[in-house]
Amino acid sequence: MQVSSEALREGLIYDMIGRSHHEDARDRTIKSLIARYSIDEAQGTRVEATAMALFEQVTKAWQLKESRYAAMLSWAARIHEIGLTVSHGQFHKHGAYLVENSDLSGFSRQEQRVLAAMIRGHRRKFPTSFFETLPRDVITCTKQLCILLRLSVLMHRARSPVVKPMARLEVEKNRLSLVFPQDWIKDHPLTQTELTQEAAFLESAGFVLRFS
Repeated sequence: MQVSSEALREGLIYDMIGRSHHEDARDRTIKSLIARYSIDEAQGTRVEATAMALFEQVTKAWQLKESRYAAMLSWAARIHEIGLTVSHGQFHKHGAYLVENSDLSGFSRQEQRVLAAMIRGHRRKFPTSFFETLPRDVITCTKQLCILLRLSVLMHRARSPVVKPMARLEVEKNRLSLVFPQDWIKDHPLTQTELTQEAAFLESAGFVLRFS
């Protein structure tokens, strides 16, 4: 053994060990965050399931075929409410700060910034300026993943364990069409109102959302 003047972050070591056992250190880190900050795991799981179902429908159109995209969306969905441990007001901003500035084993700094951006943008006004601070080659895909997260969170606004009908999502560049089963949206006026507001939020970010 020789002493080296170079140093490796613990996260890299954990990552290497995990991969040798077919595990991802980042999964362990996410589970640790859920426990540490008492995140509502059931709600996170519901949002994650819907987000992944929507993701599968747009993978080809948005060129999100690499496994890293699905992983980032899954992790963001599971911990999107992490900021509630700080305050109910502006908790999406608190959550983004926690994720970006914590020492998350296995995650690179860029991955943490991407995860933070998705959590920052999962509700209310779409924070375009926040996304523009990311490396140019990940800005578009991070915005797209964030929109899928936003829609999933919106669909589970009632926090109910009752299974909801899955909407069909079609996309073409920055245009999205969300189609629910016949008459479902008419029977759920609160969801309809929130989707109308969401369409306005996304329009300010350069995306067009249509739903029926």
